[in-house]
Amino acid sequence: MAVAANKRSVMTLFSGPTDIYSHQVRIVLAEKGVSFEIEHVEKDNPPQDLIDLNPNQSVPDAGGS
Repeated sequence: MAVAANKRSVMTLFSGPTDIYSHQVRIVLAEKGVSFEIEHVEKDNPPQDLIDLNPNQSVPDAGGS
């Protein structure tokens, strides 16, 4: 099945809720009109998806393929 050329994927942004760098990335993505979902990450309890993508578990991280 072919994907339509105008259909875009939604990026997952792993973000610290109070992290200034995560905030800067959210602003740029919004200004550029990039579709994204925010997954807030607690430093002591990172989601398995973040661990799989980024062994350092640092944020911000744009999870993608």
